Amino acid sequence: SVQVGKDFTCALLTNGSVRCWGHNNHGQLGIGSKEDQHRPVTVQRLSHIKDIGLGAQHACAVAEDGSVYCWGANGFGQIGDGSLRERLSPVRINLPGPATHVTGGVYHTCARLQNGQVWCWGSNSQGELGNPSADVWSKVPVRVQGLNGPASDVDAGGLTTCAVVRGGVRCWGFNMYGQVGDGTYRSRATPVPVVGVNAGAKRVHVAFDHVCVQMDAAHGDRVLCWGSDAYGQLGRRRDLRWTRPIPLGETPPPYVQSDHTTGRVGSVFTLVGANFPTSAHGRVIINGRTVLTSLPVGESGQVRFFVNSQGADPGDYVVVVQVGSKRAAVVLRLTRTGVKYPGEGGGITVRVPSHSARHFHRQHMPHVVR
Repeated sequence: SVQVGKDFTCALLTNGSVRCWGHNNHGQLGIGSKEDQHRPVTVQRLSHIKDIGLGAQHACAVAEDGSVYCWGANGFGQIGDGSLRERLSPVRINLPGPATHVTGGVYHTCARLQNGQVWCWGSNSQGELGNPSADVWSKVPVRVQGLNGPASDVDAGGLTTCAVVRGGVRCWGFNMYGQVGDGTYRSRATPVPVVGVNAGAKRVHVAFDHVCVQMDAAHGDRVLCWGSDAYGQLGRRRDLRWTRPIPLGETPPPYVQSDHTTGRVGSVFTLVGANFPTSAHGRVIINGRTVLTSLPVGESGQVRFFVNSQGADPGDYVVVVQVGSKRAAVVLRLTRTGVKYPGEGGGITVRVPSHSARHFHRQHMPHVVR
């Protein structure tokens, strides 16, 4: 395999050795010096290697026995040996068990162990280590908290980390571009589920400002991406940021995002528009009545809960965002079981549809969605 860092490259050969080339100002080539190399050179003191992972200016490798070695820049503890000293050749890292995979962000490193645990070290300025008890950096590995299961894959990029857990994807760390994928722009110190990717994920790939996941055959062998699209890296080149996954090169329907997850009839909540055509303004409609006439992209408006239960059955009520001839639904759902309508005092939950939310055309718009 071949991995790339900021200004250097490393290749894992079939004989288990590692060769690197390029810039070497922090010893990231692992050859015992800081001389740049224009041709591949063999990394010192490594053999029987089965995986490699590169950060911006550091590198790590996993041996066949599960031991992990790192070298290069160490200003934030990304080497993981308990120091902040640059390492010009590989040093072994203490982990609680054998590793199967290692990956590097700009200033941090993560390893997946055979038991599915993920341990990270280095910079934690944006929560990229996934452990709230860690300081702004950790010079030794700390265990990622809140994965809710064994990870089958993990990848780090920039100041963000993601893992595949039981077919779903969880991400944490820097979220300025929506690359955590939870529908917000808030950085996360512990893993949170990526919206709409609950099963079928095989591999996750994290870049500095966006993330993509490969889905399995049962889920269409698709590639879903989220985060920055400023240069078309999500295959759209239309909107600057996506806070939830979209199929590569496809356009998801409009959606709205609420600032509250629950409320009662008559209470006020805020809707934020997203995924609309740049020049479009959406109307928010509740049960056939327009309650918000304009919802530009990324802006918000307040809507008061109300329910017209006349002629309705117990179940889900609908908030609709209309853009042109297409409408996307947000479901208002009872938070308790029973036969009472929300208008009779039941709680209401706002559920935001994923990219697969249905489009409702004018002539087929249902009053109640189940």
